[in-house]
Amino acid sequence: MTTYALTLSTNNLGLGVLNSARTRIEKRRISIADTYPPINNLVKIEKPTNNLGIAIFLLEPDDLTTYHVAKVFDSAGIPVYERFFSMPPSATSLDNTATGVLFGNSNIQFKDEGNNRGTPSSVRNVDFVGAGVEATFEGDTLRVSVQAGSQGFVAITDITPTSPGDNVGSKVKTDDNNVLQSCTSSTTAITVSVLAVTGSTFKPVVDINGTAATLTRNTLTDVWQGTAAITLTGASPYTVTATHSDGAIDTATVTIEAAPVVSSVLFSNAYSQGAGQTEHAAGQTLTLTVTSATPFVELEVIGDSTTATTASDTTFASTTSKALSVTVANQGNIATSYPAKARIRNLNGTWSEVFSSSDFGGTNGTHILALNNTRPSVTAGVITYPASQFALKGTEQATVAATYTNVDSVLWTSASQLTVNDPTVMGNVVVNRLAGGYNIGTTNLTATAQRVANATTSTTNVVVWIADTNPVITKTLPTARLRSGVVAQNHVITLGSDQRLISIAMGAGTITGDAAGTFSGSWATANNGLTNTRTLVVADSDPKGTATFTGLSAINLAGKEVTTVTTDLDYVLGGFTTRTVSFPLWDGSAIRITDIGTDVVDTAKLVVFNISKNSASTYRGTVGNEVDKFTITNSNELYNCDLPNASSALESPVTMTIEETV
Repeated sequence: MTTYALTLSTNNLGLGVLNSARTRIEKRRISIADTYPPINNLVKIEKPTNNLGIAIFLLEPDDLTTYHVAKVFDSAGIPVYERFFSMPPSATSLDNTATGVLFGNSNIQFKDEGNNRGTPSSVRNVDFVGAGVEATFEGDTLRVSVQAGSQGFVAITDITPTSPGDNVGSKVKTDDNNVLQSCTSSTTAITVSVLAVTGSTFKPVVDINGTAATLTRNTLTDVWQGTAAITLTGASPYTVTATHSDGAIDTATVTIEAAPVVSSVLFSNAYSQGAGQTEHAAGQTLTLTVTSATPFVELEVIGDSTTATTASDTTFASTTSKALSVTVANQGNIATSYPAKARIRNLNGTWSEVFSSSDFGGTNGTHILALNNTRPSVTAGVITYPASQFALKGTEQATVAATYTNVDSVLWTSASQLTVNDPTVMGNVVVNRLAGGYNIGTTNLTATAQRVANATTSTTNVVVWIADTNPVITKTLPTARLRSGVVAQNHVITLGSDQRLISIAMGAGTITGDAAGTFSGSWATANNGLTNTRTLVVADSDPKGTATFTGLSAINLAGKEVTTVTTDLDYVLGGFTTRTVSFPLWDGSAIRITDIGTDVVDTAKLVVFNISKNSASTYRGTVGNEVDKFTITNSNELYNCDLPNASSALESPVTMTIEETV
């Protein structure tokens, strides 16, 4: 069979040069074939345009039962051009206004630019519809002119509910899922989305059931998109019609879908969480069952100030009955009855109204729940220990003061450290130490209180202090040796403890019967007795050497006393701080000695600087003459061995600084 080449140019069609644009040619029947399923499209050919915006198709000619359709799509797959024509087109442009259009079956024929298309067997009435169609008689000839592109193009792309609480579903779309054909809706208040293509005017006007759509142009294209909010009138199913200002129309069918209806909302397993329960408290759980005559896939339980439960939302496979666990809400501490409230959603997305369990009856435990969030509580007060103690040792006894609120019963327990004399007493609790060495921070006594009406319990944790082991005391000195000074020196002595202490005491020692320093003030306590400090004052007049602190007494919270430290109680007085000394003027007596003011213990730690010479002087073991040297005589005298320096002090004395380092 002969084929013809059809050249499609997007530029000549007024779309501009579209490279790689999707184009399609369809060959269709004029009358739908009498088959099932009915067949309309016979051939469908798609090609992309080249860089010139051109696509070429090889097509067979039409007979009296077929015609062709040309379509062009933008990059988003949205149709931007559509024209009907017959083959061969006799080298006629798709936009040629003189091309006749073929309609109907073999009984309705036309001439196409003088080419005879056949003769009908009988008279037929033809009604030409469209803003771009003009029909005139010229003698016995009916001449029909179709204005190129006059119908424009419009498509309904989507329908949504105007109110977010409503639903539109079951959408059927064609043209690659771009054009809406039908849908269901729970409301007549809908918003219609349309797509339109530039026609006789640059910006088209689209009417949707009498309401103008607000259109916005897709950038750099002739495609316009927009919406119109309308209210459907009449009876379901409704037809939504979008009309292009150039005559093109598109329709979609909207069928109203009745909202699902809840048949029952029922509680089960109510008041089952304890003997004698007549109320529910927040956080408790029970079962709620919701049923409907029609299937549903989602159940929303409402939680607000008027409901017995907290909010929840559950999705599941389609069913007509759903049971789920719900949590009791906190509606205060006054006994009041509340229902459950819920709504359901069907598979199409339509929600029911909110139904209350009290809509279906007033049975307590089935349709309503009595709520009361009053909780039992035990408050532990002062703990009384043996006299002058703050903790227990051995098998000593303590009394815990307690008050009870909304409590029907109580049970006092201890995991291991205490013996409870009367575990169910509703008053002060007496306990004895059973085990444990030192505990002032970990719970060792618990009260579990119960309120019967709403099956609630509470626990109160108490720490009864125990100090049955001896504290460990450590001694810390600020330096290895405690130096004296012209001004008495303060040295902070630290006694650490691994337990809190009631008290601590310790005195200074002696050296050869003389006090080795003097404690000032009293012991200062930090960290609740874990750190204890006191200042030891050391003067030049104090003896040098090793001493031992005396009278250590550390008493823990249970009254246990220790008198030793982890190492020893020794400390050393030695060395002295820097001081300046002057020698007598040089005369016939030739005196080269000056008093230091305290004893030297270790000559290796002496540091001497001769101010008169601005130079350091170093130690030599004996008296003698040696430049930049000194020695010590009588343990507390500085001797200048530098004769030239000593003898030069005729008018101003030689001065030096001296210290014995730590």
